Amino acid sequence: MRSRRSLRINCARAMAAIAVVVLLLAMHRASGRHVEALRSPIAVEGWSASGLSLPGRRILGLPGFDALPASSAALAEGTKRGIEIGKDGRVYGLLRVHHWCGNDPIREHIARVDLALLLLYLGEGKSSEPIPPPPWSVTNASSAFSGAGWRVEEFNGFDRWRETRTAHLSLQRTPPPQAVSGMIEVNGRRPVR
Repeated sequence: MRSRRSLRINCARAMAAIAVVVLLLAMHRASGRHVEALRSPIAVEGWSASGLSLPGRRILGLPGFDALPASSAALAEGTKRGIEIGKDGRVYGLLRVHHWCGNDPIREHIARVDLALLLLYLGEGKSSEPIPPPPWSVTNASSAFSGAGWRVEEFNGFDRWRETRTAHLSLQRTPPPQAVSGMIEVNGRRPVR
């Protein structure tokens, strides 16, 4: 009698443990989506050196670029779902990011990216900005694109570069402190001697 009772308890415990594992796996898989969207997508028919070809034979140049590359896996991926023109005139596209590691909880990742910054990071096209492409970007990083998307480590490198660049540009726009009779003002106040 006792062995049957302990067998039932052990079976119940094992079934409860299996249910918990299945529940955790389901939650893990369900949380694996990071999908951004465009607000007002515009179809892109292709591109030339002068810009993106939009419906109605319109050509849209990318801010900061004199010429787009003749071929680009990054630009093809970034424009195949359409583009969005932001209020600031920047052009955004959607880019599939490939999380290739089986341990990564992200199963689907589509990121909204500034296409001009993407090309600048990759060193593709002819930029009118005096800033050279970053030396730390991976050589031939556009080869990191496949049918599954851009490799996650390349995307993360781009994202860090974009954030650093944005912070650097905002610091350049901050006016320097004003000198007042040999003293520097701090938050609009003169320090006490």
